Amino acid sequence: MLKVTATNLPRVLTCNGSVSMPQAPAAETDNTVKDEGNAADWLIDQVVSGQHLIEELTDRKAPNGVYITAEMVEHLEEYLEHACKDGNIEVECNYQREGIWEVRGRADHIVYEEKTSKLIVSDFKYGWRIVDPKENWTLISHAIGWCLNNFTPKTVEFRIYQPRAYHPDGYMRSWSVEGRFVIDKMKEVFTNLDSMSNGLNTSKHCYKCPSYYSCPAVAMSTSNAIDVSSEEYVSQPNNDELEYLIDELKAAQERIKQSLSSYEDLAKERLKKGEIMKNYSVVKDYGREKYKDNVTPELVEILSGSTEVTKKTLLTPKQLVKLGVNEDVVKSLTYRPEKGLQLVRMSAREIARQKFNKN
Repeated sequence: MLKVTATNLPRVLTCNGSVSMPQAPAAETDNTVKDEGNAADWLIDQVVSGQHLIEELTDRKAPNGVYITAEMVEHLEEYLEHACKDGNIEVECNYQREGIWEVRGRADHIVYEEKTSKLIVSDFKYGWRIVDPKENWTLISHAIGWCLNNFTPKTVEFRIYQPRAYHPDGYMRSWSVEGRFVIDKMKEVFTNLDSMSNGLNTSKHCYKCPSYYSCPAVAMSTSNAIDVSSEEYVSQPNNDELEYLIDELKAAQERIKQSLSSYEDLAKERLKKGEIMKNYSVVKDYGREKYKDNVTPELVEILSGSTEVTKKTLLTPKQLVKLGVNEDVVKSLTYRPEKGLQLVRMSAREIARQKFNKN
């Protein structure tokens, strides 16, 4: 029986053939962002379940060894206010075609508002790669599972909480649809999974595909991307041509980046097994020094003979306001540094809508 996770469902629907492709061996990668996300998930669970107050966990280690910093606490506060209202976190949203396929998913947070007949499906993302709630198949899958196990609401709102990555729409982004939209999407999923093909199709869903290194469609796409990225272009394109060039080169850049990462992982795995490559070898890569788990400030004071082994850190501006410090006082002590201009894919109409909604 085919088993698919809601996370992988977008790729499976777009590229049926990916499920039968050989997968690359697990590579040794920098898991810093993943570990921080797991620590954030642990913090959310501790607070929502009532085991701890968020203030009690600041500057403590999560079970995976990541420190819960003041910045992480600030990042999580708004989502926790949303999630703590009813405690419906980690909601199972599974569904299947008996004996043929199964989709398993676990929504970060789901709540049904009976008064308005609205279902709110939320995911918390602590990474830097932008996630959009619109046409988000993972969120749609969660809604399908919930509806099949309960009923179809009048409306469904999909939400992404992503505090660290900048987005012009802000920290929390949402997209609302009518309930029948979910039913239409459910029929689409069932039809697709009932009649799986061997077709391979490249798309944005190729990101982190375990079969990326062996996929012939990716190889062709990468070659095309290299052609695009090396083409000459008019030195003074008009605005339509400029938009097209930016879109095409961004897509080419992403394909080349993914292909390089995948092939590097494959090369490292082969070299670790003792295979020989003429121009490449593997060496150990070390990060910055960290204290061992059993090292405490008190121990360092004793061994070093110094009492200046720790440093004071300020609370974040939001935490000061939460403690009761006047907002005007906080504003007088803080500023938002300009980082220059950032090019975002947003039309003039969307920018105007945002400004109008803020007023």
